[in-house]
Amino acid sequence: MDARGGDITIGNTGVGTLYVTNPTGNPTPPSLTTNDYVYLGRAPAGDGTVILSGGTWDANDLVYVGDQGKGKVNVNADAQWTTNEGVYLGRYADGSGTVNVSGGTWDAKGDVLVGNEGTGEVNVTGGTMNLAGNLSLGSQGTLTLNGGTIHVDAATHLDLSSSASKFRFLTGNLNVAGQLTWNNALLGSGQHVQLTGSSALWQPSNATFLAGSSLTIDSGTLGISDNGYAIFASALQLTENGGTVVLDHAQLNHTVEMLDLNNGEIRGSGQIFVGTEGLDLGASGSLHGTSDTERLTVYGDLSGSGSVTNVLLFGNLEVGNSPGLLNLESTTVGDTSTITMEIAGTELPDYDRIVLGPNVDFGEAAVTALFTDGFTPQSTDTFQLFWAGAGGDLYGALSDANFAAPDGWVLDPQTGLLQVIPEPSTLTLAAVALLALAFRSRRRKKGTFWFFCKK
Repeated sequence: MDARGGDITIGNTGVGTLYVTNPTGNPTPPSLTTNDYVYLGRAPAGDGTVILSGGTWDANDLVYVGDQGKGKVNVNADAQWTTNEGVYLGRYADGSGTVNVSGGTWDAKGDVLVGNEGTGEVNVTGGTMNLAGNLSLGSQGTLTLNGGTIHVDAATHLDLSSSASKFRFLTGNLNVAGQLTWNNALLGSGQHVQLTGSSALWQPSNATFLAGSSLTIDSGTLGISDNGYAIFASALQLTENGGTVVLDHAQLNHTVEMLDLNNGEIRGSGQIFVGTEGLDLGASGSLHGTSDTERLTVYGDLSGSGSVTNVLLFGNLEVGNSPGLLNLESTTVGDTSTITMEIAGTELPDYDRIVLGPNVDFGEAAVTALFTDGFTPQSTDTFQLFWAGAGGDLYGALSDANFAAPDGWVLDPQTGLLQVIPEPSTLTLAAVALLALAFRSRRRKKGTFWFFCKK
């Protein structure tokens, strides 16, 4: 049906209902196309309803659901409602409009105003609402997600910040590819948020995720604003496509399960509290503090491969996924921490390595080397566990650390090299040779000869 030639009113001063249904499962479902304004409940006494069940409705101009009266649209199973222009629910003070998406799909390509001057409700209870335009909740507007999915497109901003507006998230999925503004969010069991795509951004002042809820970041960004917090009593999930968490002098509290960055990133300034399973970077994750004076402070164990910059770590450090490679810069490790390096062979890819940039300090942390996977080294083998990157100072980082390795092995803090302790006879011969060389040097000219001892 193609309605042309003027506005359409259903329920002007009385009750009117339009059915677009496919009760017999016809392979060609019925369709409705409107090209002018549509009024559901136009006058104060009007009551208009459109019921979509297996059919489609393409609205190419404005739709007023509850103009001055009562209006309703039900999008049921297998139905499709596409609104290419704006939708007003409760346009005037006496108006009341409701949209129920229970099993079909509402593609809202234009803006949606819920409770413009009157009362408006959008209830997504089993179907999908694709929001490509902006959605505004007025003072009497309500958005309820209870079992379905609301998808926010990449170019769309879903603003739920108004204290007078009501967003009731009971169960279901909130999938954000655009921008979400939702402060003081509290999610409970069955409530799931996904940040999908590089344009996805959610910057709450505070957010709490109770047991049974979830936040999944798939290339998107979660930003916790100044002095805010994010508390996770259920796992924060970053997918293999990468995800980002930005702290602005804020706190991230994730004390359940492992916080797995899965090659993603946490950056900014603030505090990160993790549980007994720690924080894992994955194969190429990163922790980047804002600066040397505005660091990320991690309370708990850190593992994985990648890069760590401007970080203060109060926990153990385990390079991996072993064998792994970790780049450190402007990072301090607590005196009571343990740094574990695993060795499973003689080639570079066979053992853990740490590249030290400037301003790295291990303090009095324990540095432990372990031979793993049944590997038995030869006395002639050496392992370059620590490397000096640009501006790196191996001795400055390692000189106060407490080193532990299998019997007969020692780490040179000046070179970062793990090697067998020379036999006493070898040391004696080396000392005699060095003394002879020193004597010859003294006979030729005055100078100073230094002996360096391994720690």
